[in-house]
Amino acid sequence: MLLLHQESQMLQKIFAEVVASLEKLGSLVMKEKCSPVPGQSLIFLEATLDSTTMTLSIPQPKLTSMVHTCHHLLAHGSDSLRTLSM
Repeated sequence: MLLLHQESQMLQKIFAEVVASLEKLGSLVMKEKCSPVPGQSLIFLEATLDSTTMTLSIPQPKLTSMVHTCHHLLAHGSDSLRTLSM
């Protein structure tokens, strides 16, 4: 989940409320994977999200793999979930 706000203190308050609500609903929140302190960039699933420039950057090897997978799907029509996740 990605939370955005211009004010640091408000963002930290929203973060605490979201975590409390998720835990109250029975969700397991992996706090060691959370970043409650605001930042301008975030790496998620090998992609870098930059909130200053509002861009998403994907490393060239990952992008090449994604394009290859798309070509494979177009050629074969379908594939296993395991193949797609690589």
